Amino acid sequence: MKHATPSSRSQALRGILFLPIILTLLWGCAGVTADTINAASQTSTPTLVITSAAAGSAQEVLTEANPSTILTATQAPLTSLSPTPTTSAQALDPVEERVRALQESLYRASLEYLADTTAEANAVAKSIKYNRGAYENVRSACGPLSIAIMRSGGILPATTSVREIWLLCAREGGTCSGMSVLKREYFPPSEYDYFQITQSVRDYDFAANPLQAGDWLYLYVKHNGFDHMLVVTRVDKNGAAYTVTNLNRGEGFKITEEVLYDPTKPGTGLFYELTDPIRLKYERYLGLSGDGGFMVIRRKGGLAAIPEFNQALDAVLAPGTVWNGLIKEVGSSAPVYESNPYSLFHPASMIKIPLAMLVLSGLEKQGTSPADLQKLSFGTKTLDRLLTDMVVYSDEDAAAALLIYANNLKVGVATLRDWGLVDTSLNPRQTTAVDLARALEGLYAGEFLGEPMREYLLGLMAARTENDSLYLGPLSEMLPGALFYNKRGTSTAPPIVGDMGILEYKGKAWIIVFSGRPDELVGSSYAALENSISEFGEALAELLR
Repeated sequence: MKHATPSSRSQALRGILFLPIILTLLWGCAGVTADTINAASQTSTPTLVITSAAAGSAQEVLTEANPSTILTATQAPLTSLSPTPTTSAQALDPVEERVRALQESLYRASLEYLADTTAEANAVAKSIKYNRGAYENVRSACGPLSIAIMRSGGILPATTSVREIWLLCAREGGTCSGMSVLKREYFPPSEYDYFQITQSVRDYDFAANPLQAGDWLYLYVKHNGFDHMLVVTRVDKNGAAYTVTNLNRGEGFKITEEVLYDPTKPGTGLFYELTDPIRLKYERYLGLSGDGGFMVIRRKGGLAAIPEFNQALDAVLAPGTVWNGLIKEVGSSAPVYESNPYSLFHPASMIKIPLAMLVLSGLEKQGTSPADLQKLSFGTKTLDRLLTDMVVYSDEDAAAALLIYANNLKVGVATLRDWGLVDTSLNPRQTTAVDLARALEGLYAGEFLGEPMREYLLGLMAARTENDSLYLGPLSEMLPGALFYNKRGTSTAPPIVGDMGILEYKGKAWIIVFSGRPDELVGSSYAALENSISEFGEALAELLR
């Protein structure tokens, strides 16, 4: 079996109590069982209406009967997409072809996780590497399994973490904090729609409002069961939706492909089994789930909106490594590549570009010009020398001095927030790929600095040194005529390799942010990180040619 390698995060468990873990081992895999529902009631969960954004109209395409509360979301019209190859002689357009390829990839990836015995299923759970210890077994694997399948199928970035999804409790209120984890680590609301359905999965009309391949579901339980997480792995030509998940039907836990519902066979499928209270009397090993409603998380725009470079670039990354990255064309809202773009990470020396921007912004407000930087001093060095040492040669003493100077200029975190860098900190060094991309694009577009200071800083970033043969530096050589304004970030303790910059090539400007570290559970070498980022650059150059 082949499985995608998971990445690490700083916290693996959030809002999880010990008692739900014990109950989970008996029934299912999510972080809420019947005994903890009172602490996280969902009685206020709203009914959903999805409206179409097509043609500027508000067309109702998914509703519930007798709604008492309505949550409105903007979503393209819902369609059921099948992984079955087209039988038409007419060629697919590139978008349709890519969607079908992703559907097929997701389905094929899901089959790699099937396990016919509990022993095999436990081996699969351990191979996902979502936890250290005895609880890394098939009973508690529904969340990590769903994310692992999505990673392997190219629906999520290859280094998406599986740790935070383990026993996740995605209920509003009480002790649960899972919704914030979902939104930050897995499905950012800027890219995904969250649909809360108050009807049970048994009563909901999926024939009229079908699920799509790649939808991620969280099933809520009322009593005598467990919350459950799964991904829709395929939808067949009849509209039946399938998943691959962990279940116990009296012969121990296995990982099997299940029909969730089949519109041509009403009343059949896993959704009906999991919500049958009569069956519970003689099949307690399966338990109940989904009778308390469910949540669907779907990428805005469907599978067609998945960044087109993701699969090709993720394929070169070494196992046991974790990457935070984002690539986008300047002026475009849609990235062509992303990997954990909203997750916090240590940027090493890449943070020196936002710091330089702060210093130059503060000086600019005082009427200082680039020429004045050679006359103004701080300590024993001119500001020009300090900025050159920090940006070009990555000198830490210069960075420390300029951090103090920025504080004297009264520019700091508040200014970063004004610029839209919502998660960036200079001390300690912490940021996200989204924030660094915002800094680079704002710099290039002239939003944060006037033209003289902008040109000065870009000049420092374009300066070449002997180390520019490392990481993404060779992009300017691999792409004839390209200019790359960049800043590397490295550390041996902790191991970090990174590079970011603005690439001008063939009349376009690209924002590139990429930083990696070893996975805490799997582990990797510094050499593997360096090789991965170099191969990433080569693969990117090939895609841009």
